[in-house]
Amino acid sequence: MAIRSLALKCRRLLEEASKLASWAPAPVKYWEVSVAPTTTFFALCPVPEVSTPDHLAFLTPPPHIFTRRQGPAGGYDSDDDRKPNPARNVNRCHTLLFIWVCIRRFWQSRLDAAFVNGTFDTHESISEYRLGTRKWKDLLHANAFRKSGKDEFDIQQFWTYGDIFGIQAFFEDANPVPQVLGRALTPIDFQYDALKALVVWDASLTSAKYQFEEADNILMRGARLSPASTILRCAKRTRLFRDSYNIPSAPHPSQSDSVETRQDWVCEFCGIISDWPQYSRWKNPPPKPEREVISKLDFKQLDGFLGIYIPIYYQGIFDALRTTPTPLLIRPDTSVLNPDYLLI
Repeated sequence: MAIRSLALKCRRLLEEASKLASWAPAPVKYWEVSVAPTTTFFALCPVPEVSTPDHLAFLTPPPHIFTRRQGPAGGYDSDDDRKPNPARNVNRCHTLLFIWVCIRRFWQSRLDAAFVNGTFDTHESISEYRLGTRKWKDLLHANAFRKSGKDEFDIQQFWTYGDIFGIQAFFEDANPVPQVLGRALTPIDFQYDALKALVVWDASLTSAKYQFEEADNILMRGARLSPASTILRCAKRTRLFRDSYNIPSAPHPSQSDSVETRQDWVCEFCGIISDWPQYSRWKNPPPKPEREVISKLDFKQLDGFLGIYIPIYYQGIFDALRTTPTPLLIRPDTSVLNPDYLLI
């Protein structure tokens, strides 16, 4: 696929992803893809040494597959946008979120094992993990996981169909359905907008984490880092977007109420990005994130400093992965939810 055509397709996908449902969490300031200058973002120059065969594919479901805004007719059938179907659109969203919640810990464990074991050192090995949005929607549709003619979620059916994720041997005896309020979670629970928003926010962190780590692996191949430096770099980056499989109980560190926490995150994140070739090729690149300088910045100044680096980060994601970058989202208000839901 020509780089120009791919970039235009990415832009159309991003425009579609920006049509958010009313309940969907919005991007954090400066993380909106539209802030990147048109003349630099998705620069139409080939980078053959880092290109991959998997265009517009994702290691985890991109948040926009859950948050597409309903159309003027009240909603659209996800399989055919020409057929208005409000009820199916809503129910399908609940189903996609439900199945993702059921499998996300297993799938993330599988990805982490692949990263640790070096499985992602070659493009060929990535293909089985990276899926397009249509494939993610198909796999997260609940019909494949139900007993025939019943609404009950069948764990055996889950493993039979879910083995494409490569996780059956890891967790064959585990029940994938979380417990809430003394019972099993169901798609009906996702009628609560706050729960939908929370799971999508969490999914955005997961998607960003693996995009960031995979892109860093690819873009730093020519850096010839020592084994010790590689281990240190991996340790720094692995906790920048999330550090466990549980839904975080607080906003992302870049949105923390503690200025010190924000300073630490900006310094580490921008420090990694400043090693990417996109930084040195950038017209008028921003200053390096020196600790003594970052430690003197207030909240507004930190946001501004980070805002200069985000377009470079997005460019790196596109150059390395040939896909659309996942923005950070604002953590939704969960005060209306029963605390049990925060533990799914």
